[in-house]
Amino acid sequence: MPDIFGGLTKLSDNDIRLQIALFQSVTVGNAIKETSFKAVGKLVEFANMFTGKTDESANKINYQAKGVEDIVLSQIKSLKILTRIELDEMLRNILIEKCNILNMNVANEESSDKLISILVTREAAKVYSLNPYLSPASLAEKISDNYYIQFLNRLHKDLVKESPEQAKITDNNLQQYLNKAPIELIRSMSKKIILKELSGRGIGKLIRTETGIKNIAAVVECIGLDAFDVLKTAISSVYDTVLDINRVSRAILAQLVWVSVKAYGSKFTLNSDILPSYIPANMMVEQNEEEIKFLMLIANRKDLTNKITIDNAEIVKLTSKLMNIEEKMLEVNKEYSETKEKFDELESKKNEYADNMDKSKEEVKKYYSDVVSAKRNFDYADLSYKKLSTQISELNAKLVQIKSEFEQYRSELSIADEKANIIILQNSTKLGLLWHAYFYRFRFDDRIFEQVVIDFTNAERLKIEEYLKEMHDSDDSDAYSIKTIVPEVENETNEESKMDEVLKCAICMVSELKNAEIVYNNIDILAVRAL
Repeated sequence: MPDIFGGLTKLSDNDIRLQIALFQSVTVGNAIKETSFKAVGKLVEFANMFTGKTDESANKINYQAKGVEDIVLSQIKSLKILTRIELDEMLRNILIEKCNILNMNVANEESSDKLISILVTREAAKVYSLNPYLSPASLAEKISDNYYIQFLNRLHKDLVKESPEQAKITDNNLQQYLNKAPIELIRSMSKKIILKELSGRGIGKLIRTETGIKNIAAVVECIGLDAFDVLKTAISSVYDTVLDINRVSRAILAQLVWVSVKAYGSKFTLNSDILPSYIPANMMVEQNEEEIKFLMLIANRKDLTNKITIDNAEIVKLTSKLMNIEEKMLEVNKEYSETKEKFDELESKKNEYADNMDKSKEEVKKYYSDVVSAKRNFDYADLSYKKLSTQISELNAKLVQIKSEFEQYRSELSIADEKANIIILQNSTKLGLLWHAYFYRFRFDDRIFEQVVIDFTNAERLKIEEYLKEMHDSDDSDAYSIKTIVPEVENETNEESKMDEVLKCAICMVSELKNAEIVYNNIDILAVRAL
């Protein structure tokens, strides 16, 4: 799979010198030096077209691109004594240095080109707030697209601001390159833009009067960028994206990614039709209908599983509560029997105290006091008994209802499981055969396929396959790792053996709100799971 070095190798020696010179010369310091900027402490107030800063912002560095351009050209001239091998090595070392500054010593001279390329791409992506979990090839193309739009916007602004003398020079250049352009490209351009005059002057006037970049994009597609002051625009584009010192480096990295993708001459990314999970257009409707049914089945199964879990927890809770009440009921029942026996005993002696003939006044008074006390205790025990009996009846009724519901859910889940498992087995077996054949250098844990079928749609699997393909075709699959995992190994004392068990984790964006984690160790793919 291509990376930024694949594009850089196709650049001329002078283009490589330019890239080196940009890193060495396009700095915040040179911008300040060229403009005698007074408030160095306000570097973070640089203009940024992506955050609403405008050319009229009060705190914007009013750098002179032409001054920095002279520094770059001088640096290019000084690099002409170096051979291509020396230039390539110098640029590589600069990229390593920049990545280490931006990302805390992640690369060295022994690092693979693939690792350096991925690091460069991920750092450049921060300029445009792109998702770092896109496959490196996809990320490089998105950076290139974003930079190109930014570049054309800056070029358009520069052309609008040209003086009449500068505009005349630009229009003459446009005419020269228009004369060299193939007639097919000119016809294609004429279909996209409305020209009153097919000439350099006519094109220049059209570009300067438009509010967007539609026309300038069509012109560049026809005659290329050489008719314009590309270096000045590139420098201006870098400073346009600056919000802090680190973003100067990242902006130049983004420019380098664009140059590399453009120079490579073909797509960095794969055509999806060569991936294992690709579905031809004429089969998409049927596939989508089947997938929707399967997703509904999986969702229903998950819902039933959740309901069973909730009901089971409620059954345990109610059963525990019922046991506690029944234990308390035993105590209350004992108290009820004792108080009833006491009251009945006193009640049976009622006639002996009714006429007060044989009993003293104190004995009668004490008897009736005992009766009142015994009746109160009996009534309280009777009330507690009835209250607990009601609670037990209600809990038993709830348990019967929930257990019935629980069994109903289990029955429905059994049916859903049976249907889902048939589809999962079919799809995971098919996916396993495809992945084992397509990614022949990898060894997959066979448990992966079932989880992938459950967790990811077909469109999401294509994203995973695109990422795996890049890893598969790379000489350094470890370069894709975002983090590492050291598994816990019992009774392991050999540190070297522990290091052999370190697992790598790559994270792949499969949709706007969903990522997949790929856990691997060299050629062993151990897990592909949703995050």
